Amino acid sequence: MKIIYKNIVWVLLIGLVITNIYLFVSGISLADKINFFENETRKIHQQNIALENETSYFDSISYAASMAAVLDFVKPSSPIYLENLKYALNR
Repeated sequence: MKIIYKNIVWVLLIGLVITNIYLFVSGISLADKINFFENETRKIHQQNIALENETSYFDSISYAASMAAVLDFVKPSSPIYLENLKYALNR
């Protein structure tokens, strides 16, 4: 009976050691993936900041004025106001 218990204990210990090694290797692999995705997120954040700066330039008045000069828009625009009855909703 003691031999059976000894064998069961040894099998359990070997199983626990193998499980521990597997979990350790899986943890290292997961940590590598986390680092990869953190680096990718950092790169995408930097690209996003650059694109926001570029977009803010394209939204500026100076860019609109320079493009108007390049495209030969010489007549200033006249805004349309909704207070004029011609553009109001007729009921």
